[in-house]
Amino acid sequence: EAPARLLDGSAAVLTEAGRGIRERDPQFVVTVARGSSDHAATFMKYAVELTASLAVASVGPSIASIYGA
Repeated sequence: EAPARLLDGSAAVLTEAGRGIRERDPQFVVTVARGSSDHAATFMKYAVELTASLAVASVGPSIASIYGA
C-alpha cells in the first residue's frame, strides 16, 4: 500500500526527473549523502541501475566538501 501511495503522489515529480535525466544523457550517477539520506540514495541507486542501466556511485560527504571530488 505505501509504495502505491508514494508512486501515486509523486508521479509528476518522478516523470519530470526521468525526463531531465534522459535529456542530460549521463554516463553515470554520483550521490553524496549521510545518514538516512544515504539510505535513500542507496535505494535510488538500485532503482536507477535497474531502470536506466546507469552505474551509480556514492561519494562520502567529507570527500566531496573537503577535496571537491
